[in-house]
Amino acid sequence: MKIFTILFVLIAIVLRINCEENTSTKLPIISTTNGPQTKPIVFIHMMPWFDTKATNAGKWGGHWASDGKDPDVIKAGKREIGSKYYPLIDLYASSDSHVIDWQLGLMKLSGVTGILIDWYGSANINDYPIIRRNTEAIIKGCERIGLEFGIVYEDQTLKFVEKHDKNQDFVTQGKADMTYLRDNYFKNKNYVHINGAPLLLCFGPQALFTAKQWSDIFTVFKQKPTFLPLWDQPHDLGADGEFAWVYKTYLDGLSNFYKNRNVKIKFGSAYPGFDPLPDRSWNISVSIDTFEKTLDLALSSGVKYIQVATWNDYGEGTMIEPTLEFGYGFLTTLQKKLGVNHTQADLEQVTKVFHQRKYYSTNNARLAKLDQAFDALLNSEPHIAREILDNY
Repeated sequence: MKIFTILFVLIAIVLRINCEENTSTKLPIISTTNGPQTKPIVFIHMMPWFDTKATNAGKWGGHWASDGKDPDVIKAGKREIGSKYYPLIDLYASSDSHVIDWQLGLMKLSGVTGILIDWYGSANINDYPIIRRNTEAIIKGCERIGLEFGIVYEDQTLKFVEKHDKNQDFVTQGKADMTYLRDNYFKNKNYVHINGAPLLLCFGPQALFTAKQWSDIFTVFKQKPTFLPLWDQPHDLGADGEFAWVYKTYLDGLSNFYKNRNVKIKFGSAYPGFDPLPDRSWNISVSIDTFEKTLDLALSSGVKYIQVATWNDYGEGTMIEPTLEFGYGFLTTLQKKLGVNHTQADLEQVTKVFHQRKYYSTNNARLAKLDQAFDALLNSEPHIAREILDNY
């Protein structure tokens, strides 16, 4: 989970200092990351790590079954999961193309430019191949729907690779990971570019703590990525900026970052709160109010880019994805703050398409009509979508 990671990063720094694709029409991307902009560009941090028994060899994925929970146990109509919050569409697999279209369709109608995908590297250990498979299904969804995507690299994985293979050092595996990004993601036309270079965020550092190490793994590129680690780094990584995240300092920490942190590129952060399972030593109330406050602060701070943290980290309670508890509230807040013309009614139509695609999964004629309805929603023609959906 992400907050444990931040605490590890801070401790490590101190120690170091002291010693299934559908046929919907592909839509154009909407980014202005390389052109003039009049307001901040908003991305959403997305977790690609969810699996159901149908996609994980008969076992629930670990992120639904975390904290010792058993999703086969159903109480009051809800499966037991490792979260205090429950997804509106029930438990899902991150590789499911209908789920992906639902998620990305909601994002697009909420006014965001794209997503930043949490990525665990190219090694074939633990659940990394599954996360990679899910990531690539989501990337295909971005191509269908017209959203940009970028990668948030978890360099902590290098430690687990070395533990698995003592002959594999951090830099060698780091180069392998960068080569995979270069050859498979960075060349994609939907990949986020800032200042003419592909964007790479790092959720850390947690393994590569020196500028030389990063410089070494970047030698696989002809052009170095625009590189941003977590905020408030006390040492030089050769980075181009930093990104803010959820932390117990809440609005004071964010305000200090916006006003006083002297880095070239700043990614602001907006989030709904922090309420993990199991409980930690601190939390931030998960609410529409929290999301509005952090989003308003970011929008007024002068930063060019904002990362919403997160779309779907249920274990930490930082999800803005529709849930039983909050409905579409976080997304309608985005719609209002970003000034889009869509409404909650349009979001509900996206969900209706999702449920009907599942229900009519073997009816090709009906699925073709649902593709038309979905494309109409993405093309700001909700009246056409409603006509199609209401006639069945």
